[in-house]
Amino acid sequence: MQFVEFKKSLHNKIEPVYIICGKELYLIENALNNLLQACNVTLPEMNISYIDDTTPLDEIFVLCQTLPFCSNMRLVIVKDYSFDDKNNSSIKQIEEYLENANTSTCLVFTSTKLVESKKIVCVNCDSIPTNMLSSKIVADLNKKGFQIQTQALNKLIENVQGSITSAYSELNKLIALTSNEKIITIEHIDKISSKTNIEYSIFQLSDAIAKKDATTATKLLKSLINADNAKGVISYLYNYFRRLFLSMASKNATNEQIADILGVKPYSISIAKQQAKAIGANKIMQSLAMLEKIDTQTKTTFANLEQELYLFLFYTLS
Repeated sequence: MQFVEFKKSLHNKIEPVYIICGKELYLIENALNNLLQACNVTLPEMNISYIDDTTPLDEIFVLCQTLPFCSNMRLVIVKDYSFDDKNNSSIKQIEEYLENANTSTCLVFTSTKLVESKKIVCVNCDSIPTNMLSSKIVADLNKKGFQIQTQALNKLIENVQGSITSAYSELNKLIALTSNEKIITIEHIDKISSKTNIEYSIFQLSDAIAKKDATTATKLLKSLINADNAKGVISYLYNYFRRLFLSMASKNATNEQIADILGVKPYSISIAKQQAKAIGANKIMQSLAMLEKIDTQTKTTFANLEQELYLFLFYTLS
């Protein structure tokens, strides 16, 4: 089910189980907020439970049997569930629960991995159509008393490659930049775009590495080298893999605490945890050591920096 269809369906019926999934964390949070409003839960401190993603499914299902207290509905929310088992055993267990689910409890999983099931309602938050994204940006800016030129809007969407999460991250910067003029031009887009494009491409490259997608990873690295000097790419890669390492190693810290240390948004840490889990602790630590070695070699010898970066990519994909 697409995000738009999901919003409409909430007017008719609340399902006992939802999996809200995809790359766009902005859409995932939006979908979750819409569901919370539709359920109209009273006494949320008693009737909304946020469960750690490491909690066994059997324990989650037992918790779902608890009846709501002075409310028609109860919500059990499991954020950032990995669904990384090869045999889809998690999906099968949830489908079995659905057969005798407690209809007064709505069980919700969120995941950055796109999930499919014939029995469970899976809300696709991977993307939204470009025309819908354009209309939403214009409408939200108008509510804040801002305008954006058509050419600037098109450039913004092109820069973030249609990502609503990245688009709204950029809009916050643009609003701060144009607080006096109240109109966003293509010059404003160009002013913030260079750094953003590289950072987002590094994120995409890491995502491709996590998925072992060699074709996409190679194209992204080539594009990064062409867009920036190779030394700059090493710096961005090192900082991103450091984020993966800290996200994985800081087990007792919340996403917000880690984000505060690194100076990024909490949703970036949520994605980093998923990528770190897919890449693996040893590979991340060895990748950091390799990037340090490449940086030292290129400063003290005549090593070919571009060649070393492609060797680094080959290693991470192996």
